[in-house]
Amino acid sequence: MKRKIRQISKYLASMLALLMVAGIVYGQQVTVTGNVTSSEDGLPVPGVTVLEMGTSNGTTSDVDGNYSITVSSDATLSFSFIGMETQEVAVAGRTRLDIILNPSVVAMDEVVVTSLGITREKKSLGYAVTEVGADDIALVKDHNAANSLVGKVAGVVVTQAGGPGTASRIIIRGNNSITGNNQPLVVVDGIPILAEGVNSGGSVYSSTISAGGISYLNPDDIESISVLKGPNAAALYGSRAGNGVLLVTTKKGTKGRGLGVTVNSNITFDSPMILPEYQNEYGQGTQGNIPADLDGLKNASGSWGPRFDGTSQLYYTGENRSYSAQPDNVRDFFRTAGKYVNTISLDGGGDNFTARFSYTNNMTESMLPNSEFSRHNFNFRATVDMTDKLSVDAKATYIKQDFQNNPNQGSEGVLSYVYDMPRNVDIEDLKTYRDPETLNSWGYSALNANPYWMLLYDINFVNTDKTIGFIKVNYQFTD
Repeated sequence: MKRKIRQISKYLASMLALLMVAGIVYGQQVTVTGNVTSSEDGLPVPGVTVLEMGTSNGTTSDVDGNYSITVSSDATLSFSFIGMETQEVAVAGRTRLDIILNPSVVAMDEVVVTSLGITREKKSLGYAVTEVGADDIALVKDHNAANSLVGKVAGVVVTQAGGPGTASRIIIRGNNSITGNNQPLVVVDGIPILAEGVNSGGSVYSSTISAGGISYLNPDDIESISVLKGPNAAALYGSRAGNGVLLVTTKKGTKGRGLGVTVNSNITFDSPMILPEYQNEYGQGTQGNIPADLDGLKNASGSWGPRFDGTSQLYYTGENRSYSAQPDNVRDFFRTAGKYVNTISLDGGGDNFTARFSYTNNMTESMLPNSEFSRHNFNFRATVDMTDKLSVDAKATYIKQDFQNNPNQGSEGVLSYVYDMPRNVDIEDLKTYRDPETLNSWGYSALNANPYWMLLYDINFVNTDKTIGFIKVNYQFTD
């Protein structure tokens, strides 16, 4: 009997020792390595977070998707990455784990602003609506926020009608009228504004373009622009919206946050990218000849003379010059123009109110000499929830803008005397724009028109002070 008891005791002791050894082996530290790839394309996924669950021990995968981590042999690893489904894998004593992550599918309903500022799911609408967000509008700023729609909305054609600060011609889905206005209605925060200045002022020979309604807005103050296409989209705005609607929503403060300060500075430079293609074989003259007298030469201001040969010939200044091509005379007339847009904004809010103030300074040069534009925008907007159903929204904007010499356009405008200059005229000679004897304008044609004279003497200044504002009271009767 005692012998059996001793055998059982030895057996139990052996089993206990084996279990203890197995526990020690199972709970020891192991280094786990592996590679993380995507199930979509099989490519490695860098930056995957690999975490030992229940601890702060973790690492990330490298640029090739490889990782290495030392954990307990009985640990569970979590593999997570933005846009991918998180996987949890037990180590179970293994030293290599290759993981394939699946993309996570999140159903998101796109919400757009429609008529009267109502937000709706885009898929629920029976008409076409395209929304351009604040990032696209303010990424590269322009004096006119409408120009930010170029190339971003199908069916919308935006043409800048003049120099810096001027209006732009906006057409949605083509012209609807041969002689009438084809411009869409511009609605800012639910209030229609006039699109003044879009059409030319003056005669067809010499016209100017002033600022338009949307051009007064500061791009940094715009939250989004919704383009409502067709009569169904704009039905709530009546016949004025027959050409579509540009629905502009401006920024407000954010509830439940303290004071925030944003400073934004944007600098861009413009220079001509595409100019008319010119021939450089024939110069000023008529019927293949150069007139012998100065009056005859100026009456023949086109490039219909003989082929260039470098010989000394009569020049429009009355001197004899080398009869040679000036291939860059048009391009050299333009300058590199800078746009400097600086904005500072303060915004914040409490549990039941928001407020935002912004100031923007816009200094924009024209590619034409002695022409520029400046604008100062002061904008303040506040909202208050008086009750759960009653709210007040108020906004005030003051705009001060100055045009220095907005050039005339048309057949008697500045560029008509630049683009049509004879191919042998040196642009540097036109900078002597005054006849030394008569002190009148001095040019290459019988009219003696000179683009530099026009930009320095035939100038105009337009100064505008404008205030835009509203107060809206909203009461929500039902959900």
